Amino acid sequence: QSMATGMAMTDGKTLKDYLNAEQYAKVDEMFKNFVGISVDAVKNFRPMFLSVMISTSPKSIGCQSPGSYELSLTQTATAKKKPVFGLETVAEQFAKIDKRPMEAQAKELYEMALNPQKAIDEWKQLVEAYKSQNSETLYKSIDGRLGDATFQKVMLDERNVAWIPKIEKSIGEKSTFVAVGGGHLGGENGVIN
Repeated sequence: QSMATGMAMTDGKTLKDYLNAEQYAKVDEMFKNFVGISVDAVKNFRPMFLSVMISTSPKSIGCQSPGSYELSLTQTATAKKKPVFGLETVAEQFAKIDKRPMEAQAKELYEMALNPQKAIDEWKQLVEAYKSQNSETLYKSIDGRLGDATFQKVMLDERNVAWIPKIEKSIGEKSTFVAVGGGHLGGENGVIN
């Protein structure tokens, strides 16, 4: 499963199945304002990804679309003929995301549409925490922003615990460069601990 195909809801439903007409119109207005397209063009995407599209749009962040560290690091390693492997598959990532019900994701997207500037400001705070290079500060900045404590545990802690044996095996065999999202570093169950 590729990242692009994985962004779509798997049950054949669209955002319209989770929002009433008024809510959908509010989300559409936000999309037109921040992304420059109607949400109709991406209504089959999981709502969580639609939220990320808003938060990281050039209009939201005040600059061109950000690059992908993952893509850049992968390209560099490939060019140097270094082996690259993931700590989890794309399908495993989406299985974790799907632990957050679509109804809850859609509700959060609608709530974002009621005050998009709040979500943008929170995203900017995360970026500042990331730039501070303090993993504990970043982890604390994420705390509570993934919907609820249970989902945060799924998205961060459980994944970290699953990755540790893979990381330990690899670093025990050869020199290894490990790259994970900054939010995975801090906290009691962060990969650093």
